[in-house]
Amino acid sequence: MSSFSAKTDASDRVVQVQLIQHVRPSNIEDLWSNIPSKSQQRLEMDHYLTETLEKWATEDDEMNKFVQDTSKIQALVNQIYFRSLNLGIRCKQENLSNYEFTFVPEGCLSCSRPCDHNDCATQTCHEVPFDQDVHFLVVTLTVVCRLLTLTNSDKLAMLLAKDTDDIYDFYKNERRMDYDQLVAEPKPIINSLIGVLNNAQCFPKLCNLVVSTMSLTTCRRPAASLQAANVQLIPIFFRYLRTTRILDLLRSSCLIETWTGITSFLNIIPALYQFGGWKIGQESANFKHLITAVVVTLCHICHDYVKEFDKPPSLDKLPETLSTRPLISTLLVIDDADEAEEDENLGQEQKTQRPVSLRKDLLNKNPESFAIIAGLEVLGWWSHKGVNLEVHIPVTDGEPYDVPTAIQEYRKVIDDIIANNSNLAYIQPILESIIKREKSPKPRTSQSLLYGPLVHSFRRCGLPSCRKSAGDAGHDLLFCAACNGLEQYCSKEHQKKHWKVHKHFCKNNRISHNK
Repeated sequence: MSSFSAKTDASDRVVQVQLIQHVRPSNIEDLWSNIPSKSQQRLEMDHYLTETLEKWATEDDEMNKFVQDTSKIQALVNQIYFRSLNLGIRCKQENLSNYEFTFVPEGCLSCSRPCDHNDCATQTCHEVPFDQDVHFLVVTLTVVCRLLTLTNSDKLAMLLAKDTDDIYDFYKNERRMDYDQLVAEPKPIINSLIGVLNNAQCFPKLCNLVVSTMSLTTCRRPAASLQAANVQLIPIFFRYLRTTRILDLLRSSCLIETWTGITSFLNIIPALYQFGGWKIGQESANFKHLITAVVVTLCHICHDYVKEFDKPPSLDKLPETLSTRPLISTLLVIDDADEAEEDENLGQEQKTQRPVSLRKDLLNKNPESFAIIAGLEVLGWWSHKGVNLEVHIPVTDGEPYDVPTAIQEYRKVIDDIIANNSNLAYIQPILESIIKREKSPKPRTSQSLLYGPLVHSFRRCGLPSCRKSAGDAGHDLLFCAACNGLEQYCSKEHQKKHWKVHKHFCKNNRISHNK
């Protein structure tokens, strides 16, 4: 390389960095309006944004102000809806959903592979022409996932889970193809993301981000999100677990791919946990298939579990894994009040000895152990809510076996994990009940990886104008019994005020529950 070209490259890099520094959350519209969409400069900026996102989008004050600005988050959601519809329709028209390989846009830094700069991919990769929608969605959904982890991101979650007239006015004016077939009747914004999952499986990193966005939204507003997505979410999640190469990634000898497989499973767990109260979804013919997909994924993690390798990759040695992170970590904060919950069966000495940081410590130090125990807790929560786990799992050789038999096969691995961390002993009665084909017990708030954070501490009052946590209210939130606890309230008064909005989902879920 000549000194002139080297200087030119360095100069271009400086320009790009300056652009990145300019695209603050307060100017987030620059993500889609500052640079011509099909230019090489636009492409490079997208990649640099993805690589340096942790540097420019982590100032809490700035991010918190952004998520409270309805006009800005509406503009962001408009763009996501427009781009995801565009990509989903195009992939469907070109029949890309049936391809068994990964597409890599020409000149791309591999943002559509499972992880950046990965040269040891087990999938067959094919180059396709430059696709700005893929790049745009990778960047913006990374931003959205970061925003959804903030405690005051309810406005964004609600926009993703409902339909609004201005969305349709926007993409009717901006459309690049005929959307008449799609706008015959309004659909919630989250449906456009489902379309990407259904039709763009050939872009696995994007699909991972879509699932993470949907999982965080569902965990933030369970009833609204599940009502918006409807039962079509069940087969889509099944397909994600079985056909986005998660199992191939888990079996890979490449540490980057294995880590991607683990995080792909971890990022869908929050949504799967909420399915425990979703009676409408459980009655779907595809729910049994989803159970098998969860169990098969869990068994593969157990099968390849090695204590010495149960740790996250080093960012110094494998910087490619920076953009592949377990977003569930942001949901694991639990209030001190919950940790100190009064429990007659738990002695004061045990309470004192129990570390408050168990969840994040385990995830940060032993992610495979976390994935295995969290997966078992999902199955236990489903069992506690009345889901029948005696589902047959197809195998390549021999007779099919059911979930209890599959879990029993890896009992020793699970016992070893518990032996290495006594705080995980809470999973033993859940494990025993699954194997014995009995209803699983409910874990304690202060002794669980998921139940405490996802059912208690992370939840807020269902009334949009309130959104108090249990800590804010000074007491546990009241569960809506009719919809199996998918909505919670700080008071009966607020439950009555929200009834006009909530009743449609609630009544349908209640009818399913009574059946």
